[in-house]
Amino acid sequence: MRRKLPLLALAIITVPLAASQPAHVSRLFEVHDHAGAGSEYAAAVAAALEEAYAAFERSGVALAPPCSGPRYTVHVVELAGGEGGFVKLQFNAESGLVKGACIAWVNITKGLGAQQLKHVAYHEVAHIAQAAYYRYEAVVRAYPWYVEASAEGLASALSGVCGWEPYYFSYRLYGYNPYSFSGPSAQCYALSAFYYWVARSGYASPHEALSNSLSGASAVSDWVNEAYVSFLLALARGLEVCGTLYTPSFTDVHLPKGSWTADLKLDGLSAAYFKITTPAPGPILVTAPSGLRSNLLLNKPFRAENTTLLLALANPSLNPVAGTVAVAYTPPFEASLIGGVYDPESGRLAITLKLAFAGRPVEGLVYVNGTPAEASSGYVRAALSVPGWGSYAVAVHYLGETAYVRVRVAQPSAELETATPLYLSGSGRGELVARVRNAGDVAVKLRADAAAPPFLQVTPLEVEAPPGESRISLRFSVVERVEAASGEIRLSFGASAVSLPFSVAPSNLTVVEASYDAEANATTVTALAEPPGVRLTARVPGLSGDAWFRLSTYYVGRASVSLPPPLVNLSAKPLLVAPSWLLLAVNATVSAGGACPAHPAYYRVPVAVNGTPLGTALLRCGVAAVLGAPLNATYGPRASVTLVERSGAALEVLVPLPEVEARVADWLLTDEGSIVRVEVSVRGPCRYVVMGREVANATLVLEEVLGAGDTQLALDTGFKVFALRASPVSLKLEVPPVAPAHAPLKLAVTLRTRASVNASAQLLLNGAPATSVKLLKGAGEEARYELEVRPPGPALYNVTIR
Repeated sequence: MRRKLPLLALAIITVPLAASQPAHVSRLFEVHDHAGAGSEYAAAVAAALEEAYAAFERSGVALAPPCSGPRYTVHVVELAGGEGGFVKLQFNAESGLVKGACIAWVNITKGLGAQQLKHVAYHEVAHIAQAAYYRYEAVVRAYPWYVEASAEGLASALSGVCGWEPYYFSYRLYGYNPYSFSGPSAQCYALSAFYYWVARSGYASPHEALSNSLSGASAVSDWVNEAYVSFLLALARGLEVCGTLYTPSFTDVHLPKGSWTADLKLDGLSAAYFKITTPAPGPILVTAPSGLRSNLLLNKPFRAENTTLLLALANPSLNPVAGTVAVAYTPPFEASLIGGVYDPESGRLAITLKLAFAGRPVEGLVYVNGTPAEASSGYVRAALSVPGWGSYAVAVHYLGETAYVRVRVAQPSAELETATPLYLSGSGRGELVARVRNAGDVAVKLRADAAAPPFLQVTPLEVEAPPGESRISLRFSVVERVEAASGEIRLSFGASAVSLPFSVAPSNLTVVEASYDAEANATTVTALAEPPGVRLTARVPGLSGDAWFRLSTYYVGRASVSLPPPLVNLSAKPLLVAPSWLLLAVNATVSAGGACPAHPAYYRVPVAVNGTPLGTALLRCGVAAVLGAPLNATYGPRASVTLVERSGAALEVLVPLPEVEARVADWLLTDEGSIVRVEVSVRGPCRYVVMGREVANATLVLEEVLGAGDTQLALDTGFKVFALRASPVSLKLEVPPVAPAHAPLKLAVTLRTRASVNASAQLLLNGAPATSVKLLKGAGEEARYELEVRPPGPALYNVTIR
């Protein structure tokens, strides 16, 4: 690419060149030849720069001055890599602001042809102009993409010699965020197509383009972004660059009918292009993600007169957008009846229509039978005048299209749904219900009234009978003594009417029984209505109140009911007592707490004690029901338990603690310690859990083992703690004061203790073991043991036993 076109750049670093005599001097430029290009080439360079300077000046562009002297210093050099030139900018920065911007020098490469030299000269003069518009150092340092793009694009637009613009299309840069490029990259030069369009289309003058692009405080320019989106949308029609039309790549969308959908992903400040082909002019709907811009109307239907449409979708934000794009080609205009009301009295027909154009709700002005109306969200209301019952065509016009809707207006028919005769007592009330059938498409206004006997007060009403089947209810109440009579309901539709006859018969109510459900806290009352001799039920909250008995769509009348409340009495008997808990046999006796009514009364009462269900009592008033169940409970130091039933009934139960005694039955002393057999006596009125065993008025025999030296046994029965001690032990040694030498020494040992003994004792002569003796005796006995020991020789001996 660098070999195809010269790259031109703005430099803000110093490249020192050796001082030389100018090869050519013009009005504004002093050209120095450092590459041996010759005076003729130097003169051509000066002439091209003078032409470019004058062109920018004529277009109203400001240009930065040279840093020294009245002329700009220009160096003809040999630049590598296809570079066309450089401009050296100098400025002072104060608090981030650009002050005193000027041009130190301009470099032009040697060997350029006349057209290339002209384009390079315009490009470098554009950089001279840019220096006059910088206001903030951050923009200069950032070197954003639009620096080279504006210099290249304006150079092509003003010189008529185009450069990098065609590469915008070959690189498909319309699909990329331009801010992803910066500095002197090839893409920045190719983005010059944007500024070429800005200048040539008249979107902005060169002065406006440079000022709005470069004078901001941030490298991200709002003006550039907005203008670039306009450029992307304009590309749908292509861009003519120096006599050649360039276009983006289009996705072909063929719509013989129906719709087309595709996934869409757009980078920030990028666009996608579509060529839509339809078989004939008609409605089009383009649906795209929210926020996108287009050259066509989005998300609303429009009529296309051409069969080929070029669609551009541009993302105006800096962030990527993903979603779905859909294009629909549908029948142009559709209308359907949503509902309406016909007033037979005035002949006015009010209708609501649903309108869709190209599959989307219609918004705006439409004509219904020639009368203007405003459609909103796809719905329009219209009022027509029709002569009466019948079928009518309604014409709706929108955007040159016409849709027809047929509306049927039919007189409703009716029949009485309430069973007749009405059996009523003096407190009867309810509704007279008529079932109405409307075979039309719209509701019909009507007046409902009744010709009723004088003891019935009926409330008339005006209603609308919707299409299909509906019900009309006239409220009535008995206001005088009921007698056998007849009447009729009248449904009036303007001049026509429908009559529905009914009759009335007096009736008496007698309460047959009542049943109270404590869980629901409601009473179900059964009454006999005579006539017609049927049992009716009603529900009353709580235990008393008025029960209304319904028949068909009305209440025959009411009857008062009052039941005595159910009472729950608790009793309990301890069955098993443990040190901290007990098992109780709990009984709940449920009965009515007052005088029973004349009619039978029944109760259903769930019983729960301390949250534990005992069951559900089913009883008749005057008869008690008993529920029983075992119940676990815990108790504390007070040795009592409080039982609470869900109704609030409570019972305190005293815990019968046992009498517990413990005694040592046998204490056996051994060489290893003691084996103790203990008898624990438990006495009380119930069964008890003692040391893991269940007992009732019995004695437990326990055996415990103690270590050597332990003389006390601590015994915890749960109800009482005992400390049992071993019987004292004494040993008496009988020794003669003098014994013959060389003869056995005869000794006697006496053991006294109430404990049993099965152990050994050791005899010591002057502290040295001499012999041992086995001590074996039963409880309570005294034992004597005789033994002989031969001393080692004549001496005085201290004899001990242990």
